[in-house]
Amino acid sequence: MFHHRLAALLVAAVLGGCSNPDAGNSALQVSTRVLPISASPELGCEIPATLPPGGLTAVDTSVTPRANRHAEILAMEASAELVAPTALYRRVVNELAVLRSYGWTQEPFGCGPATEVLVGMTETGMQQVANGEYTAWNDYNTALRMTQMTQKFYGYKLTFGGVYNHAAVAQAYAALPEVRYAEPNGYFGGSVDVCLERFGDALDTHVYIYMYGSGDCQAGCINRTYYGFVTDLTGAMEYLGRYDSGRAEPDWFTKARQCRNFL
Repeated sequence: MFHHRLAALLVAAVLGGCSNPDAGNSALQVSTRVLPISASPELGCEIPATLPPGGLTAVDTSVTPRANRHAEILAMEASAELVAPTALYRRVVNELAVLRSYGWTQEPFGCGPATEVLVGMTETGMQQVANGEYTAWNDYNTALRMTQMTQKFYGYKLTFGGVYNHAAVAQAYAALPEVRYAEPNGYFGGSVDVCLERFGDALDTHVYIYMYGSGDCQAGCINRTYYGFVTDLTGAMEYLGRYDSGRAEPDWFTKARQCRNFL
């Protein structure tokens, strides 16, 4: 299956971020807090979000896309839901504004476009689509507001009008008749990224980790540097510190189980 997906993967260029990642840290209070064990669901780019009874069509997708795409992607990834919950999204918008005020402007690299799924179909299925006779995916296409269907040699690339946990979307499409496989469209080669993880029993402690990589990043980066930040319901942002790969892990990085899946 990999060779089908490779044809549609997007090779990512180095994205812009802080030109000097260490520059803004002196303005932030250095945190001495010890983080609890993460209570976030362990997600990742290939791990589908949990859907309610009724599946995709039972989710209110009218709220997406939001105005702040970066905040929506982070909230969606951290929530374990198909779309970013509104309250979490709004909080992330505010927290990103604080981080930007200190010079941290990097956008989340994410798992991929979060709006595209590749659907490999049988020849029979593709002929049915061409003839306007394939209806098995109609409810999904409507619920997710499909905006474009691009024919490929393996089947179709579907583009949707919202930001979704596309691993869950792919899983749903993969179960349809005449579908050989379905998988998220994705990126590879990212050298910069940011993720959000929620800690504490009430998930009210937010940790942001910014990653900057170097050295053959198309293959995953040889060297990586991580910067951690923590905030809670007070809105005060604190600097957790810097971690360079290959050295002893700080406690805040070791405990960020979900972020380690995304970065």
